[in-house]
Order: sequence, then structure tokens, then C-alpha cells
Amino acid sequence: MANTTGTITLSTKTLPAPCDSVYLLTEQIVPGDGTITYEASLNGGQTWDTVTPGDLATLNHTGEELTLRLTIEQPEASEDDPPEVYWFLGFATDLGGA
Repeated sequence: MANTTGTITLSTKTLPAPCDSVYLLTEQIVPGDGTITYEASLNGGQTWDTVTPGDLATLNHTGEELTLRLTIEQPEASEDDPPEVYWFLGFATDLGGA
């Protein structure tokens, strides 16, 4: 099977106030040795932090420009089906140091 690697970046969304945390939801299938890495940026893509779907993640930066991306990777020699992402979305919030 061919190497399956690619990155998808969603359009930046301007937020009404600075945020420091992101909650990500997705529907995906990750068979065998494939991986999907999700990242979030609150400053329009200048800084990226890895986030785990289903967990509220406090990022190492703040901002008002939410951007999300995912990277799918699978080894070239893999015999498994490639990972699939049907949808993903994120919510930003300000935890206020909580």
C-alpha cells in the first residue's frame, strides 16, 4: 500500500475575546499503524500545540485567532487501511488560569 501522509488545516476563525484553551471533537478510524495528530493555534497559526480529541487542552499561548489542523501518517510498507477522518471541530475558551 502507498504511503499515506497529509495535513489538513481549517480556515482561521476570529474569536470575540482572547482564549487559552481548546476542546476538540472528531469522528475518525485509525487502523493498525497509522496515526492522526491534531493541533490547535490561537494566534492564527504562528504557534501550534498538540491536542487530544475529547480532552480540554490549555495551550502554551493565547490569542483570538483559532486555527485547527490534523496530520495523517502511515508507514509506506503498511498493509493496513489508511486512517480516516470524517469530521473534526474545536471550541475555544478562556479558563482564566483555572
